[in-house]
Amino acid sequence: MSPRPCVLRPVLFFPVLFACTDQELGTFNTSPEVTILSPASGQVFDPGSLVELIGAVIDTQDAEPDIEVSWSSNLDGVLGSDPPDDGGDVYLALNTLQEGAHVVTLTAIDTAGDAASVAVDFTVGEAATTTPGTTTAPVGTAPTVVLAGPSTGDVFTEGSEISFVGKVTDEEQSWETLQVSLTSTRDGTFWEGTPEEDGRIDVPWSLLQAGAHTVSLDAVDDDGNIGADAVDIEVVADDRPVAQITSHVDGDLIFNDISTTLQGLVTDAETAPDELAFSWSTDLAGELAAGTADGKGSAISVVDLPTGTQVLTLTAIDTDGQVGSHDISITAVHPDDYDDDGDGWTENEGDCDDTEAKVYPDAAEQCDDLDNDCDGEINEDWADGYEDNDDVSTAPALGEFDESLGTCNSTGGASGLTLHTATDEDWLTWSVDDEIWDDVCAEVTVSGLPSSGLYTAELYVYESGAWTLKDDVTGSTSLYLYQTGDWTDDSEDDWAVRIYAVTWPSGSCSTPYTVDIGS
Repeated sequence: MSPRPCVLRPVLFFPVLFACTDQELGTFNTSPEVTILSPASGQVFDPGSLVELIGAVIDTQDAEPDIEVSWSSNLDGVLGSDPPDDGGDVYLALNTLQEGAHVVTLTAIDTAGDAASVAVDFTVGEAATTTPGTTTAPVGTAPTVVLAGPSTGDVFTEGSEISFVGKVTDEEQSWETLQVSLTSTRDGTFWEGTPEEDGRIDVPWSLLQAGAHTVSLDAVDDDGNIGADAVDIEVVADDRPVAQITSHVDGDLIFNDISTTLQGLVTDAETAPDELAFSWSTDLAGELAAGTADGKGSAISVVDLPTGTQVLTLTAIDTDGQVGSHDISITAVHPDDYDDDGDGWTENEGDCDDTEAKVYPDAAEQCDDLDNDCDGEINEDWADGYEDNDDVSTAPALGEFDESLGTCNSTGGASGLTLHTATDEDWLTWSVDDEIWDDVCAEVTVSGLPSSGLYTAELYVYESGAWTLKDDVTGSTSLYLYQTGDWTDDSEDDWAVRIYAVTWPSGSCSTPYTVDIGS
């Protein structure tokens, strides 16, 4: 590093930027006076060459070494913060600046918190035509930059959103080709980008740390010309208590048929947790509950929420009366008034299955295992003409078949039968005239069943006062039953067949099948 140069102090013609005053109990304070003596505006340096930043700070209330100073670049952020010497001289030498157009700002903050800053622009990396440190004449004009908001003197709470609004234009090139950045003397460059339509800049930012900031809006054109505008703002630490709702999140749906437990956490840097007061409220009902947090800061209340979409707020109050809050949007509704399946109907409106979107009043009946139209029946549109025959007691009688010479040559039966639900059964009965021969036979063929399901057919005879199973078979498509009677038994007059699904494929309710009977 080169020896520190002797600094010639200017005679009070320092550019004083962004000065502000505070009046407190009759005491008047002025902000520091700041100037940059070197480098000169527009100077060009070779990459890696030594750049010496020289400035001076004067303050009428504070000793210069007590003044906080910082150098910052729009490209490299904070560069250094060595305090002034007894004479107010500020010096920083660097050979590590990255290539590009720099806007370097020197900021001074006195012990009262008043700040002032000044900036200079120079370039690192464009080829210098002479020795390092000499100036090169700029090409064209610099962009025009206006930082319209916030305003100098504005104070913001740490963590709150600050809207940086401005506009950049250039006479030689279009606005969308300009390189733009926002730089804080305390936090460095925190945003880089290109303007929006018509050169507008609109950047919301909430991450500036507490303290005084000089924020500069810088624009660089293709020739390396730099335009800048800056404001002085202050970010103060947020010493309000913090409230956080933990039991629910924004957009939650809450069923209010029973009381709701609300849980949250309240904290404060200066107040013990069990000294923090809290309250729960909504914009529909006002305050719902209030109390004091426990030793861990837990704020728990059991409340009855009003019906409707509302803003739920947890508020914390410390012993100094400072208030912090957290709010979310929730919707409270009785479960029977909520359309769970999204079919447009609720239980209170007649939906008999609010977990199934294909089920609601007046829906079109479908060939499935659901009561689509909520009429208490399933697939009634596909019930066959023999229903209700789910039990032998309700089975239709097909008539009397004459058995001849012990052969099953008398035929009858039924067609157009359907197993229209998974639990549907089809029973059919018939009688046999065996006046000549007691040796009765029964032959049943079930055909036309779906091939994708599994079905059972059972053959019964009525004897000794009860229906007795004589034969059964399980399969698909076609089933066959056969039974010969006892020639010494003249009571084998009444027969029945039962058909049902073991596995019922949805959609098979409309498939007709046939039962052929020989006796």
